[in-house]
Amino acid sequence: MRRCSAVVLTAVLVLAAFPSAAAAAAWSPDRGFLVWTRQSESSAAVVRADRPGGQVTRLSRPPAGAADLTPQVSPDGSQVVFERDLPDGSTRLVVVRADGRGSERVVDTGCVDPCAVDVLPAWTPDGRHLTFSRVVGPFVDGNAASAVLYTADLDGRHVRRLSQPGIDGAFEDCRARYSPTGSFLVFVRVDNATGTTAVFRMGDDGRDVRQLTPWALSADHPEISPNRMGGTAGLIVFETHGGAHTEPIQDIATVPASCRPGRDCE
Repeated sequence: MRRCSAVVLTAVLVLAAFPSAAAAAAWSPDRGFLVWTRQSESSAAVVRADRPGGQVTRLSRPPAGAADLTPQVSPDGSQVVFERDLPDGSTRLVVVRADGRGSERVVDTGCVDPCAVDVLPAWTPDGRHLTFSRVVGPFVDGNAASAVLYTADLDGRHVRRLSQPGIDGAFEDCRARYSPTGSFLVFVRVDNATGTTAVFRMGDDGRDVRQLTPWALSADHPEISPNRMGGTAGLIVFETHGGAHTEPIQDIATVPASCRPGRDCE
């Protein structure tokens, strides 16, 4: 059973078990470079390469025992945000320049008790705000009291809930990705009763929420095509586990963002 509130712990355990492992890469379509997490002997840092097999540049400097995970490139390609998991179990949202210069910037979103962690950051289309999942305790049978989507500016201020009301404890929302126009976003929703996942979409105001994939597919890691025109415009690619959470190999599938409930769109 997978949870938005537990997905980061899983990533840390995978990196620890396989020292040469690298986490999933994020692509900057306009600038043409990749960022990803690379494991070393004592930590896991965010790195960059301008082409496959090209020179790798280190972007983050985690302390010993820390892991910098889930890097995402800003819309203009100038910055990268990632989640830093520290040995004491706490997390930080960190922004660095995409060219590797300058110092790291910790975004303090004001997560204090009963807030446990803010995780899985990404960008809004204007490049001036972040999305993230805020995990709030207490925890009962592995379920957080709340794990839903929020936004904040790069100073950590103006924190605003993005997920619809009334889902806390029953569902968890994470991995928000905006469309190129910024008019809607897609995200992963976890059904806490079954542990299954599905891709959903909603408007940029948090309304018009609708399910795009059936729960049986256990869809995860959605990404929206950056194209505004052409055959792939509005197309979402995602992982599908088909309900087999223990299998090491996943499939890749697509669904149009325009899919309506009750239609077989996959």
